[in-house]
Amino acid sequence: MLPVLVGIVPTGLAVGAGLSAAGVPFGPGIVSAATVYGATSQVVLADGVTRGAPTLLTVATVAIVSARLVFYGVGVGRRFCDASTAFRWLAPLLIVQPLHAVIDARLARPASLADRTAYYLGAGLTLWGAWQLAHAVGMLLGSVVPSALALDAALPLCLLAIVAPALRDRAVWMSALAAGVATVALVGLPYGLGAVAGGCVGIGFGARMVTR
Repeated sequence: MLPVLVGIVPTGLAVGAGLSAAGVPFGPGIVSAATVYGATSQVVLADGVTRGAPTLLTVATVAIVSARLVFYGVGVGRRFCDASTAFRWLAPLLIVQPLHAVIDARLARPASLADRTAYYLGAGLTLWGAWQLAHAVGMLLGSVVPSALALDAALPLCLLAIVAPALRDRAVWMSALAAGVATVALVGLPYGLGAVAGGCVGIGFGARMVTR
């Protein structure tokens, strides 16, 4: 948990500062942190606002980027098939990539439903609270944080630290490579859509390899 928190705090500061720099008021920015919960989705949102992208395109791009949460939810949800209806409806609100990375191995171990629920909520609420706090501080103090601290580098470094352990088999790392190459090749697309297109290429490549 600690390594993920170390990555989340500077990332939250950077995202909050980015939204503030994009002209997003403090109130809506805080609401976005709680509702559009996820660094990548909020970066896409801030980028769309900064570039003056059409609202519908920005919403669609955020939705596409957030679609990966469906797969995280499926992976985690099978561990809570016998949980209450309320838990199964509300627990997904905490699912983000860092949480999935933290709890995936732990939930695979034999444990009672109460233990699994406690670990999920403990980890999820801790990460959510740290993100909200860091995001708020970033929006308030982002303009006075020295650029030399390079907080914007925290997001790719955090994502790299999360993704790297998953690159264990050929299908996964080949998909990651395909996504990376496509993203670089399509970097010139307007409104930052190169990253979204690259992610779609990686997903399609991985699905093709798995079903072959």
